[in-house]
Amino acid sequence: MNWEALGAISELCGAVAVVATLVYLSVQVRQNSRLIEAGLAESHVVAANELPRILASEPGAGDIFWEGLETSRESLETEQQRRFDPMIFLFTSSAYQAFRQGDNAGLARADWILGFVGFREWWTEYQSTYPDDFREYIASKLPLPKRTAE
Repeated sequence: MNWEALGAISELCGAVAVVATLVYLSVQVRQNSRLIEAGLAESHVVAANELPRILASEPGAGDIFWEGLETSRESLETEQQRRFDPMIFLFTSSAYQAFRQGDNAGLARADWILGFVGFREWWTEYQSTYPDDFREYIASKLPLPKRTAE
């Protein structure tokens, strides 16, 4: 066997090794992407479950939550508002996380709260803590105020 033939075989082996490496890397990148997506989905589920956990385990939390939503945040006593505001913040932060992740189903599941007067009052006060694009999204989903007969 001469040196030219040996060189050609070596080049062929090198080319096969490069192709095999590229295939391996593409499989690894795909698996990593799936793991990242799964991790993001899991973090959203954890965030979305935090408020129900509080409502189920903290005495009086459910009463404060629903009274603040249904009647008015302003109708709550100061101590109740101090508990209501973080609960709504948790809920809204979970929706924001879904918004950032492009989870339209998660966002749709959060839309129910937008119709409550207590949420709208909270949002008016705290919306500046969120980026413009999320505020625009919420504004596009908020129900229009009811008009009174003139």
